[in-house]
Amino acid sequence: MAEPDRPKVRTRGPRTVERIVEAAHRLFLSRGFAET
Repeated sequence: MAEPDRPKVRTRGPRTVERIVEAAHRLFLSRGFAET
């Protein structure tokens, strides 16, 4: 019983999407910590 949103993103490229999300998350955290 997998979610319908998970297979759709995986068909487009789970590694590319995961890398972009990880990079954005790391940049956001780095900027938030540096500004705080």
